[in-house]
Amino acid sequence: MQPPYAAPQPPNPYYAPPSMPMQPPPPMQQPMYYAPPPMPASGSLDFNAFTLSQNRGSLFAAIGGVVALLSFFLFDFWGVSGDGISFNFKASDLASGHFGSIPLDHSYPLLWLVPVAALVAAAVAVIIVLGIRSIQGLTSRNAAVSITSASAVGIVCLLISVLQFNGDLGSSQSSATAGISYGYGFGFWLTLLALIAALIGGILNLRQMQPAYMQPPPYMGGGYPPQMPPMQ
Repeated sequence: MQPPYAAPQPPNPYYAPPSMPMQPPPPMQQPMYYAPPPMPASGSLDFNAFTLSQNRGSLFAAIGGVVALLSFFLFDFWGVSGDGISFNFKASDLASGHFGSIPLDHSYPLLWLVPVAALVAAAVAVIIVLGIRSIQGLTSRNAAVSITSASAVGIVCLLISVLQFNGDLGSSQSSATAGISYGYGFGFWLTLLALIAALIGGILNLRQMQPAYMQPPPYMGGGYPPQMPPMQ
């Protein structure tokens, strides 16, 4: 017969508890990075992107570039009328120095840079908004700089050509017949206003990107470094 209770036994120094089975370490997870929003699939162009508020500058640039390009070739740039005669010259006529097959006294080849600048501004705006990755390295900031620069070059070339044209016209006014009136037509003013609209669009895109570049870099210890108290 065993006693009602047993005296506690000292722990066995040579006893080892059963070991737990070794579990394989969990696989290393890949670091989480920010993934940009998916771009439209090739062949599908979302023109509704121009209606977004962040693309308003690109919309101005695209419309202004297209209008300036069309008005350069389609509408009258300068006209003269009087004594039963009327001639209307397009910007392309003055740039080439030919009115049809009739050679003019002067040509203004700098005007050819106006449609080139308008085409660049419109094309870059469309490419960046629709997400067409046909030009390597064309970022949003590079596109804004390109639109602004192209529009500014177009305006400068247009104004320089106008000054040259006015100088040549003033030197030949002595031989002009009385009763003849002349002046700049609808095409000139529309081209100038369209280039200004494209320039405003490029500036809007640049101003929209300034906060991202003015933001200070993050602190390596997490977050931003605490503000230091002012020195006494």
